[in-house]
This record gives sequence, structure tokens and C-alpha cells, in this order.
Amino acid sequence: MDSKAIDREQWIAFANQFSRAHEGWTASLEIREAGSPMRVEVDESPFRGVTVEEREGRDTLVLTFGYEPEEHFAHIIHDPHAIAAAETGDRTGASLVVDSSDSSRCILALWNPMREEDFAAV
Repeated sequence: MDSKAIDREQWIAFANQFSRAHEGWTASLEIREAGSPMRVEVDESPFRGVTVEEREGRDTLVLTFGYEPEEHFAHIIHDPHAIAAAETGDRTGASLVVDSSDSSRCILALWNPMREEDFAAV
């Protein structure tokens, strides 16, 4: 899986496309903060989407997860400065890596539950 950096000018369009392509995929989210051990924020929850908001010259990235609308939850990343994405050639997996100005890193791992079922049947 080769990673591709996303240009800042493309963040909003990329987030919309990425969300449509991966909504409902199973997600895990790891957070790595400077000086702290890695922690798992999300473990095997449905991915709902990613949005990028621009306010007063500052960006915020929001990753949304959950089963039903009333069970949705979000992880908010303030001041992201780099986004990279990757996807397997067979569309069974994808990832998103977001680096923030505070030196933290979020690693979103996704796998396609429908494709897993296809492979399990073989």
C-alpha cells in the first residue's frame, strides 16, 4: 500500500471523496502524541466520514464513527498540517495519516467488511 500526500488545497474535496468511498468500512484509530505512548481511540467501529472545516484561517479535521445516528462519535484534530492516504489495490483496506501542528499523529486504518465476506466465502 503506497501512501500519497494530499495537497492542502484538495483537503475538502479529498475528504468528501474519501468519506463516500469508505463509509461503513470497519475502522480503528490510533493516536500518537509527542512524549506519550500510542493509544487506541477507536477499535473496530464503522467509519462514517471525514470532514475538513476552515474557520478564521485555521483548519479542523473531524473523523466520525458509529452505528446509528444517535451513537455517532467524533475525533477532532485541530490544526492538521499534513494528510496522507493509502488504499490496497484490491480495495480491502485503506488508511489515513494526519499530522498536527502539535506534533501528534492520528492513524486511521480501514478495512472493507464486504470484501472480507467475499474472501471468507472462497
